[in-house]
Amino acid sequence: MGEEHLSSLAFRHRRAARARLVGLAVFFASIPGVAAAAQFERTLPLRSVVLPSVNAADLAPGWNLGNSLEAYAGGTLPKTSSQETLWGNPPVDQAIMNGIAAAGFKSVRIPVAWGQYTDRNNVVQNGFNQMFVSAVRKTGGNSATRTLVVQTYNTNIDFGMSCNRAMPTDTAFRRLMVEVHYYDPYDFTLNTSSQIWQWGVLATNPANTETWANESYVDNQFQKMKSNFIDRGIPVILGEYAASLRTEYDSAQQYRNYWDQYITMSARRHGLVPFYWDNGSLANHQSGLFVRSTGARGYPTTISLMVNAR
Repeated sequence: MGEEHLSSLAFRHRRAARARLVGLAVFFASIPGVAAAAQFERTLPLRSVVLPSVNAADLAPGWNLGNSLEAYAGGTLPKTSSQETLWGNPPVDQAIMNGIAAAGFKSVRIPVAWGQYTDRNNVVQNGFNQMFVSAVRKTGGNSATRTLVVQTYNTNIDFGMSCNRAMPTDTAFRRLMVEVHYYDPYDFTLNTSSQIWQWGVLATNPANTETWANESYVDNQFQKMKSNFIDRGIPVILGEYAASLRTEYDSAQQYRNYWDQYITMSARRHGLVPFYWDNGSLANHQSGLFVRSTGARGYPTTISLMVNAR
């Protein structure tokens, strides 16, 4: 399988219902001076959402507020109140944002599932990126020039080469970014039922190591984004990446830590802005790094390796 081993599999570590979402909205909050959240039942201030222009180095490394504002309830739609706590995470507050900033992350990606709050008179995927850009620009004000993020098909790097190299037409000059995700190799990062728990040059047992998606593969994938987008003046964010905790095999977390560190390092060296996928859970087979209710660091070594990866 290629990158992400198909989206339905890549989304398992969130919730199966995630595949039913109509859309995904991305916002950035530049963290020094900290404040970020979305508005449903309460309001917190957002800083630097407009991003008139983007310097990738100013945003890296980034962190995902995963499994919160995209929590999907299903049932009778549209929902009239926030479903934010449905998947087990507490409401977003200042404490978690303070913790993220103190740990050294510079920006936050906030996935939001808007579909469950709208009626069914939506147009879902044909020409979505162009409609998205055109619709935002027509609202005027800051939206006329704010930086927008468009996703590659299936958030896949290789699909991005074949489907998304031609960017949407935009009335603003160089105000578009591209987003991809990275979860390779799937049996190491997401398939917690597999026997694949070693990765890269640290691996000692071929039976527990994938034969593909090693360090050179990572570099080659990110080089594709650099050559096809970044070198053309189109910034790229690595909107999600994470390796699940596998303490039954690797109690010291050396392989998970190395993968997280290497992906972060390679992304930054190739000019991508990496946003680690934190789903809010510190339990085994999950990808959380912080205690959501307090902002405390659940895995400080992993966090430090990513924040300092260059």
